[in-house]
Amino acid sequence: MHRNFVPVLLVLTFGLIASPSFANHPVNISDQAQVKLGKKIYQENCATCHGVNLQGPENPEDFGKRKPPRLDAKGHGSHHSDQVHFKQIELGSRDKSGKLIDGRMPSFHDVLKDNEIWAAISYIKSHWPKNMRMKQIQMSPGHRHGQDRKDSSHHMKSKGHMH
Repeated sequence: MHRNFVPVLLVLTFGLIASPSFANHPVNISDQAQVKLGKKIYQENCATCHGVNLQGPENPEDFGKRKPPRLDAKGHGSHHSDQVHFKQIELGSRDKSGKLIDGRMPSFHDVLKDNEIWAAISYIKSHWPKNMRMKQIQMSPGHRHGQDRKDSSHHMKSKGHMH
């Protein structure tokens, strides 16, 4: 039995390390400096469309059919991984050919540094209740570390840009 266990353990270990879903990322809502930076980034770049309190646009009619989503606890942000949020902020809303869609989420690739995007995500998630954060963690296995000191005792360090 021991002979069969070792190869299985090696495969599982390698799978976790090699898996993109286990990639390091710097979202850490317990890091007050990161959340504070995220608030500044959010207020300067996101609040106009997503609302000062993450509640969605103040005047939804200004956005036509596709209004920017809520990012607070009443929104559906926990349905997406941190990496999906990062890519959405970095690249903006694009069609199947990769072209930016007018009137939708703009690209912040040339506006924000990676750490600023991660900080904005940290700020947003810091407003979610613990059960919402845990739901997102369950949907994105491998990203539990660094999410919340209360949720995890191990913190992973940033490698910068996600891959």
